[in-house]
Amino acid sequence: MSAVVAAKAPTAQDAKVCPEPGDQALERPRREAGQRPGSSGKVRSLRQVEELISDEDSWPSIQAAIDAGGVHCDVLPLDDPNLSCLFSLQVTTRSALGALAAHCGGLKIDHGWIRLYGAGHDGLPSLAAINGLPAREGPSPSMLLVGEDVLGGRFAINGGALGGELGEVNFWAPDTLEWTSLGGGHGDFVSWVLAGGSAELCECLRWPGWESDVDAVALHQGLVLYPPPCTSEGQDTSKAARRPVPRHELDHWLDSLAALPDGERVRVRIHP
Repeated sequence: MSAVVAAKAPTAQDAKVCPEPGDQALERPRREAGQRPGSSGKVRSLRQVEELISDEDSWPSIQAAIDAGGVHCDVLPLDDPNLSCLFSLQVTTRSALGALAAHCGGLKIDHGWIRLYGAGHDGLPSLAAINGLPAREGPSPSMLLVGEDVLGGRFAINGGALGGELGEVNFWAPDTLEWTSLGGGHGDFVSWVLAGGSAELCECLRWPGWESDVDAVALHQGLVLYPPPCTSEGQDTSKAARRPVPRHELDHWLDSLAALPDGERVRVRIHP
């Protein structure tokens, strides 16, 4: 596999991810195989936007959790006056999912370590766009992406393709490259993250001074670490080189690593 990765070293703005170009040996630890997405056959009918606005809107509860200050959270502006994202999702604002789609572009939480999708803003995709959901007749998705972390982690609601019960939020962690159920639904997940749950979830991946590094990452970017935290060599993230890259490049890089056999040594060529 060939990759071009450059680093943002602590003392040099233009430092390379690896000291020298050439072949680098990395190893993925052995783990049990994770489940992969499948499909569900449930069919849904479309409702108009007016039918999706609930008198029991969940947004006031979300706003109250933000105001409680369990963790710093920036509410991204809503750039979707026609509520097309909500229409594409076909859920009501009584749910946290619908409330986020109807009231904000997304949530930037804990210096941007976690981003929860809403209607989309400034490079952060909408819930509809990230899941390929223009409004139309068809089967319900077997998983629904609802957020991301800055290192390439992903959060998704289980629609039948992931572990745990239907409706539970799963986390695809950048250090395991596998889905794990978090044991609760999306509303509980949002409340938990806003209360500071990301610190518990991501503690082992953080390094001294991570706050300033993550603050500098734009919404359309993620932070690539080398060696990656999913390798034996990358377990200590404080020693990893770090650099912001476009999110789609980070996703492709991690997906490529996830496709490699566990427990086998692989060679990654770093181009100068």
